[in-house]
Amino acid sequence: MEQKQQMNINIDSSVKPLYADEVAITCTIKQEKNKDGKITKEGTVSFVFVDVLSQSAVSRITISKTTAKALSKILNNNLEELEKKLQNKNEEKQEKVSSSTSNDYIG
Repeated sequence: MEQKQQMNINIDSSVKPLYADEVAITCTIKQEKNKDGKITKEGTVSFVFVDVLSQSAVSRITISKTTAKALSKILNNNLEELEKKLQNKNEEKQEKVSSSTSNDYIG
């Protein structure tokens, strides 16, 4: 069973936000044969975020398959919550940062 971990992330003013209005996604599979002749495979997902106005890529992020699955889940949950808040007429409180972590970091 996957262990959930709550994190408090401080995003200070030195982290400049980048704007992207398009995204391209690629999936890459690396495979190799070990000494026994068995094939081992590893998959990653890459996101290239693009600013159409400047016609340039602003960021490229590559993550593991496990992290991509966690990203999909947390993104869906946050979008559902955002839709509810957008329909609500009340004033909103300060934004909450959600995150997901994985123990298989490759950096």
